[in-house]
Amino acid sequence: MVKLGCIRLFYRRLRN
Repeated sequence: MVKLGCIRLFYRRLRN
């Protein structure tokens, strides 16, 4: 679950 949050944050940063 923690990994999912980390990946989501990383994805949002990449998309930004």
